[in-house]
Amino acid sequence: MNQKQLWEKQASADPIFAAITTKQQDYKDRLDHPIPFLVEADDKILELGCGWGRTLLPLTKRSKFVVGLDISYTMLAHVKKRGKKFGVLPNLVQADLAHLPFKPETFSIAFSTLVLMHVSQKQMTASLYEMHKILKKKGRLIVTLPNKNTTIGMISTFGRKLKWILGLSSTDAYVRYYTYSSLRLIFTKIYPHVTIKATQYRPLSYIPNTKIRIYNPNNPFFQRMSLWMEHRANAKYPLLKRFCQEFLILARK
Repeated sequence: MNQKQLWEKQASADPIFAAITTKQQDYKDRLDHPIPFLVEADDKILELGCGWGRTLLPLTKRSKFVVGLDISYTMLAHVKKRGKKFGVLPNLVQADLAHLPFKPETFSIAFSTLVLMHVSQKQMTASLYEMHKILKKKGRLIVTLPNKNTTIGMISTFGRKLKWILGLSSTDAYVRYYTYSSLRLIFTKIYPHVTIKATQYRPLSYIPNTKIRIYNPNNPFFQRMSLWMEHRANAKYPLLKRFCQEFLILARK
């Protein structure tokens, strides 16, 4: 089963859980995912791997030109359905991340939230070059990727290698984790200005690759704890960046 087939299957079964590993009962029906960057009304924005539109739909009310790209037709169908419900209709494109069907220097902002982790490092590098090509001069790229130096990161990486050694196939989405140093090396080869910030210090709310919940991901205590840790990691104690759940990479062309 290739990546496109996998995401079509998961989007048909449960698009919300496939995209954010959270049950509908926890997420409810909110369209409130915070946009992780400043937006001007005349910005031309591309979301790579828009899923069912959790971030894309709020953006359409902030900027005049927004495009959502995803490999899955089914995911894009969910975006259209939700868009009608919330009174917005974004531009949608079905395509692969490594082959973007846009003219050079089209967008001022391109962003991808926990999507590039689902391709190999070689494919991710090819995608980053594609994003560089379609960004305007001084355009911004915003990407989030999971940290390898966490319990889940180490377990997942070990499990993937073990399955490969044993010749076992998997029906789960491919996930690749990265260290702070490896991300800086990859991004600075392509983009002249790169900043990597720590984000998300909340423990995992679900057992990986299952719908077994450990705790409510909207628990305010864990949300406050995560924000407290993020502030200190990014402002005072950079060593703490190595232990966050996710990295926020800010690059400029």
